[in-house]
Amino acid sequence: MQVRWLKHPTCPELNGTLEHVSRTVGEIAIGFKQAEFVPYKNYVERLNHETPQSTAPAAVVGWALREEARPPLIVKTFRNETYFFETPPADCPPDIARRHAAIIEYEKSGGASGAVAAAKFEQAQYNERIKTAKRW
Repeated sequence: MQVRWLKHPTCPELNGTLEHVSRTVGEIAIGFKQAEFVPYKNYVERLNHETPQSTAPAAVVGWALREEARPPLIVKTFRNETYFFETPPADCPPDIARRHAAIIEYEKSGGASGAVAAAKFEQAQYNERIKTAKRW
């Protein structure tokens, strides 16, 4: 509800100004002759006063590394789009690029054999993950 203050109860500087107030406050102020009802020009003006326009959320870029893929893929998500890269692009975060390079280097070297190689690789992945983990 929009009212024009005639005798504002707490702030005389607001006399003569328009203000959007809740319906109960407006009805009470009009009943006590402190304000007068001011109708909106159209429904668009009323909706703009009742629900202010919100801004769109900032676009967030997400990065991930698909280690199980061969070759390992760097995944970039932006809004509703997903991009896959075999090599780190220019805007790739350093930790993702470093992990990608470590996996490629490990595969090129042939690695150790059997269960020892798998255990070492899993430990290396874990060590890379905890480097950037939040510490409380």
